[in-house]
Amino acid sequence: MQILSFPGQYINERMYLLQSGKRIILIDAVRNEKADAYLKQIRPHDVWIILTHEHIDHIYGVNDLKKKFPCRVLCSQMCSAAIGDPKLNMARYQEVILGRNDTRSELDFEYRCEADQTFEKKYSFDWQGHMFRLYETPGHSRGSICILLNDSVVFTGDTLLKNDPVITRLPGGDRIAYRQKTLPFLHSLPPDSYVYPGHGEAGMLKDCALEREG
Repeated sequence: MQILSFPGQYINERMYLLQSGKRIILIDAVRNEKADAYLKQIRPHDVWIILTHEHIDHIYGVNDLKKKFPCRVLCSQMCSAAIGDPKLNMARYQEVILGRNDTRSELDFEYRCEADQTFEKKYSFDWQGHMFRLYETPGHSRGSICILLNDSVVFTGDTLLKNDPVITRLPGGDRIAYRQKTLPFLHSLPPDSYVYPGHGEAGMLKDCALEREG
């Protein structure tokens, strides 16, 4: 299995592609021409999109991908409730997420999408001989999760970035939940776990800013 990273179009948001033969898992969903070309070449039998959380910069590629490939979306129940509402997924307030970006108008201010499967608290599954463990990690948003792969790799969305503090001040953010629930979970992971964050470059957990909040 290989893990490929594809940047989005706005603030270095990341989509990760995991491939095993004709089967694909995408962590978050952005628009990226190279990712589209890669998927068209593979002609996947099925594609699972796992959303790390509900914010527009991590979900805006869902509907396009569903039109092109046999995709199903998996996320937490809290995330599922938000991605269908342009207020809760921040599409209507995308300037808060994206800042001053001349291309932000390309995103639909009424954007919404749907989940095909949801879970509460935690969910585990075996995929092509690889174990995925999904955990709710509130703080950045109500629907945030972390995805632990084979107990050694973790996809953190915006719950943990390598060089920047976690943002808990956005609507749905919860500093107390982050400190009481999510930080203990992150500290429970081996420090040499490899982190693939929702923005920017990947790196070792021990090199990430665990205690920083913004």
